[in-house]
Amino acid sequence: MFRIAQPSWTALCLAGCLLGASPGARADRALFDFVDFAAERRAMVETLRAEGITDEGVLWAMGAVPREQFVPAGYRRHFAGDHAIPLDSDTTESSVSRPLTVAAMSAWLELAPGDRVLEIGTGSGYGAAVLATMLKRLGAHPGRGRAGHLDTVELDPKLVVAARQRLLQQGHTNVRCALADGSLGLPGAAPFDRIIVCRGGR
Repeated sequence: MFRIAQPSWTALCLAGCLLGASPGARADRALFDFVDFAAERRAMVETLRAEGITDEGVLWAMGAVPREQFVPAGYRRHFAGDHAIPLDSDTTESSVSRPLTVAAMSAWLELAPGDRVLEIGTGSGYGAAVLATMLKRLGAHPGRGRAGHLDTVELDPKLVVAARQRLLQQGHTNVRCALADGSLGLPGAAPFDRIIVCRGGR
């Protein structure tokens, strides 16, 4: 077995070929085999801390959620950079928000145990995963006994299906993804303790 200390993209593609992956999956599979994503996320968290994010719950969730799994394969080598990453959407101009945006908006919510949260604009599901992770860590409301829950709304059916799959694979059972026009909220699930708007209306 060979090891690449700081693999270049060319080296990763070559490694993928040696692993026998199909042409479309070679570089992506090689990336997962040779890049320390956890270390990249830790570095991302330290950058967020340096940018002024002080909420330890947010920082912990940002380090725990595998952002690399929420971005398109061709962008995974850049997943930890502080920039938005475009998504393939048929109906909306969607992207995975930059880490600083996700962290700042999550901190502004000031989540409490047992909160019911509405997110408008699911996108890839990354922001939902961060919020769900925070809610799970906060636990149930001590008086009402209910656990925190997130409803997230998205207009693009393709994004909804993909986000549901990612969130389910990562064990986020406290999230519900709805295909709906977020400009109307989600009346059937109201009221909410917190609302976060990640995309404007049309």
